[in-house]
Amino acid sequence: MEFFAELLAQSYVREVSEGATFAWCPEWYKHPEALIRMEAIWRAWEHLRLEPALGVSTWWLPWRP
Repeated sequence: MEFFAELLAQSYVREVSEGATFAWCPEWYKHPEALIRMEAIWRAWEHLRLEPALGVSTWWLPWRP
């Protein structure tokens, strides 16, 4: 997936799962649930990157229910 390879993967230069009990499979792209999540992340990115004020900045904020 181009969005992941070209943007998202390049954004995380540190270990993000340190101390975590779960890790992504190295072949995540073979798992339908991972692809669905990545599609949702990409769609949110596409929507917010066109928002002229705080779009991309908002995208990077942690989600809080």
